[in-house]
Amino acid sequence: MEREIERLIWKGDTDRLQEIAPCQCCCHEHTYATCPARHWNGCRSGLPYGVSAYTEAEAWATHYNRHHGLTRAQFFAEEAP
Repeated sequence: MEREIERLIWKGDTDRLQEIAPCQCCCHEHTYATCPARHWNGCRSGLPYGVSAYTEAEAWATHYNRHHGLTRAQFFAEEAP
């Protein structure tokens, strides 16, 4: 399947990509880490395959804590800065 997706990407055949690896997510906020469309950047989330929006947010929370001193609770607006 991955070889076929790669071939279709190079060919620019988004119609066929939609058929064989469609986005299964309802919107950019409610996504699946294993959405098949992530293999060809056709997922509504815009995230890479295997990465959840939660994982992405946690990574940013860690960055802001380490480099800017913002606590996790502050980052997620659970308390005032």
